[in-house]
Amino acid sequence: MKELLHKRFKVSFPNKRLLAIQLDGFSHRVIYDGGRASDPVQKKEYSGCMPEGNFDNGARYLFEGIGHNQYQNNAKEIIYILPKER
Repeated sequence: MKELLHKRFKVSFPNKRLLAIQLDGFSHRVIYDGGRASDPVQKKEYSGCMPEGNFDNGARYLFEGIGHNQYQNNAKEIIYILPKER
């Protein structure tokens, strides 16, 4: 899963650096920056529970097919860059 999400991130957010992904029972989040420690940290959210939501297309593609049920009361965070390494 970690590698799949990283590949999708590169397609969805070119020229950005993936910091972390949070998978939750209601919404998923991607956290990234521009590649330098001085760049602001940004995040995009997607929820398959609210398909009518106004979500970013990159986040929509990134989390396509990744459901929420398995993460209810069992959230998961995948770290790609530790804050001290940023």
